[in-house]
Amino acid sequence: MVDIPQTLIEKLQNRKVVLFVGAGLSIGAGLPSWTNLLQYLIKYVEDNIPNKGNELVVVREAIKDNELLIAADRLFEIMNKNYFSMAMKKNVRDEEISVQNTHYLITQLPFRQILTTNYDVLLESAYQDELRIPVYTQEHNVELAQILSNDERCIIKCHGTIDDVKTIVLTKRDYQKISKNSGYNLFLSALFATKTVLFIGYSLSDPDLNLIMENIFNAFNGGNTAHYALLWRNQIKDYKIQDFHRNHNIQVMVYDEHSEVETFLQQLVDAIPISSLEENSIGSKGQEILDSMLKPELNLSEFEFYEKQLIEIGEDQKKLTYMVCTLTDGCGFTMMIK
Repeated sequence: MVDIPQTLIEKLQNRKVVLFVGAGLSIGAGLPSWTNLLQYLIKYVEDNIPNKGNELVVVREAIKDNELLIAADRLFEIMNKNYFSMAMKKNVRDEEISVQNTHYLITQLPFRQILTTNYDVLLESAYQDELRIPVYTQEHNVELAQILSNDERCIIKCHGTIDDVKTIVLTKRDYQKISKNSGYNLFLSALFATKTVLFIGYSLSDPDLNLIMENIFNAFNGGNTAHYALLWRNQIKDYKIQDFHRNHNIQVMVYDEHSEVETFLQQLVDAIPISSLEENSIGSKGQEILDSMLKPELNLSEFEFYEKQLIEIGEDQKKLTYMVCTLTDGCGFTMMIK
């Protein structure tokens, strides 16, 4: 079980936490890592575009040397936009890829913004029906500026989305473009400087993120907001943990087994009082029922009636939520919404 700092729980209760979701959650759902995605694109070229064998030799060499941006550049040149779009959609939109319980648990927590570098729509799919929240990419500069003032609850696809392939960031040219997007970079810097960021499913070796964090740390003379990262123990050394804390003000929490990521999210759900949950986490109808359950004059039979209604809502949305509701008479009840 992961040891969760009380300060993180308190900031989450106060809705001051932004979630940053990395590839780990998508890989857990069956999607490929960056290297495996490039290997898939190579296979797609071999099967669908003739006479490209010699050009693929360079791509394979680049991948072997861990020059993934060079490999992506060459693949994009070989495939052109149409083939690239078809290949990406076929891979990321695979019908066998399904939303995991980790995604559903995220919807139950009061994160104001959820950032992700993943192209897939697993997070969006976890927010179903009236639970759906707005989705923006790194190219929505006007909307991103508004988020800083209205604190809108939303998903931000930092490297684009499969729903709009032209927004996907994969090649060196794409990274150069995003580095020159001053509106997006100012938004990201402002968010990181004013909110607590929780990294999950992420490798903190990403050069873009490290550069942003270093700039923020230097700009505020080390007094910037503290952040947190949940990392696989095998992925990070002790000296690196110390470096993240010293140079980026990131407190690292480690886990040994990948199943502990889901356990960690469940721990957070259990630790958050029901009054801190977002209305969107159970929908407007669910919130109306929940408000009725919190009335001081509520008796046990009424509570059980409302509990049954909430369970039915949860079953329709195929979601799992644990809520602990303490009534004024001291009785406690636990509801499981499936």
